[in-house]
Amino acid sequence: MTTSTYSQSRLGDLIPKRWYVHILLWIAVLFIGFPLIYAMIVATQSNAETLSFQFTPGSRFWENLRGVIITRNLLDYMYHSTVLAVVVIAISIPRILSILS
Repeated sequence: MTTSTYSQSRLGDLIPKRWYVHILLWIAVLFIGFPLIYAMIVATQSNAETLSFQFTPGSRFWENLRGVIITRNLLDYMYHSTVLAVVVIAISIPRILSILS
């Protein structure tokens, strides 16, 4: 087997037959992931930095985090959401088991 034949067969092994599906999935990941990454970047910025549309992390991460946790009671909301989720799951398990049996 020559080198060019080997490299062509190796390239055929690396590229899947439905390569367009992979491209579509990568586009979907970028489409969904960009707002999440942008939200994390904006969470570190001050109001002035946010309004200037900078795509770099800001210098106010700890101040913003402290404001959300202490001023806006984020931990209380997370606690109550966890309790509610546990209660709903505890109530739903007998019904799901009765349906499955």
